[in-house]
Amino acid sequence: MTLTCELDHILIGCPSLDDAVHGFEATTGTAPQLGGSHPGYGTRNALLPLAGETYLELLAPDPHQASNSPGRAECEKLHEPAFCWWALRSRDLPAIRDALTSCGVICSDLFTGSRETPEGVTLHWSLLMTRDEDLGCQLPFFIDWGAQPQHPGIQPPVGKVAALDFCGPGVRRLAGLLESIGLQDDRVHYKPGPVWDQTIDIVFNGQRHCINGPRKRLPPLG
Repeated sequence: MTLTCELDHILIGCPSLDDAVHGFEATTGTAPQLGGSHPGYGTRNALLPLAGETYLELLAPDPHQASNSPGRAECEKLHEPAFCWWALRSRDLPAIRDALTSCGVICSDLFTGSRETPEGVTLHWSLLMTRDEDLGCQLPFFIDWGAQPQHPGIQPPVGKVAALDFCGPGVRRLAGLLESIGLQDDRVHYKPGPVWDQTIDIVFNGQRHCINGPRKRLPPLG
């Protein structure tokens, strides 16, 4: 069976969502739209739809929730927004899980997530979280939105992903894993080296903007 997956969204960790939204608009001329809270995870987000049914997610602690999670904990450690995690989309998460597990990746059971939009619509999705001591947050997690039409990436795009660059000692293995599950995206680049780093280049209003990673190996999102 041939597996396929594609870029779904990029997560930018932020210590403060309000500050990140204002700073992002001032820098790019494009205003992220508030998405909503993630109940039980202690986070909330703002979103920007991008070309190719992808989107950018600004993720930050939710001051109205006492809940904690690995994502919230890492966002609270940041001093500025950083490219922290990324997600790939697939309609066959069980097969993706089997393939990654056979390669030594620790995978969660499949579980569901949800959030309520400012318009009162509850979005639902299925998730597969991954963990690998050598790859950390460079290894994506996986999402399946089912057939629902509310996916954030179907809105008219305000920008596009130009490049995703991953650097570090484990990127050759990362490239092999992603190729084995059907990722074919020439925007994703792998650069072997001793230093952990990841960056994303996004084009807004004809201008290219680079968002750096935290320059360390973060744990996975969940």
